[in-house]
Amino acid sequence: MYYGRGFDFLVIRFEEGITLYDCLLKGIHIPKQVIEDVDNAINYVLGKGLNPRDIHLKNILLQEGKAKLLDVSEYMKPGNDKRWEYLKEDIRNITTCLMEEPFRIDNRDCT
Repeated sequence: MYYGRGFDFLVIRFEEGITLYDCLLKGIHIPKQVIEDVDNAINYVLGKGLNPRDIHLKNILLQEGKAKLLDVSEYMKPGNDKRWEYLKEDIRNITTCLMEEPFRIDNRDCT
């Protein structure tokens, strides 16, 4: 929610939650619903004539099992940076690995 602005700042509402970036760092499961929520938000924004871009792990909050997009500052810029398309597949792969048995890389336990 936007409350106001000054010469070099915006006043917006603070949102509770953990970023998907922090979820991955802390091994917190990212529900499949989050990917669907982001895809739905992207479609909604496209329908409003905006260009959703700069969607990355630090711009998505996990709130009660659902996603909330943050930082829409680049939604007026042209082009598709394809960040979300790549991240979506990576999130699926990583969360699948987190749900399976521990695995090893270079003889180190990654649990």
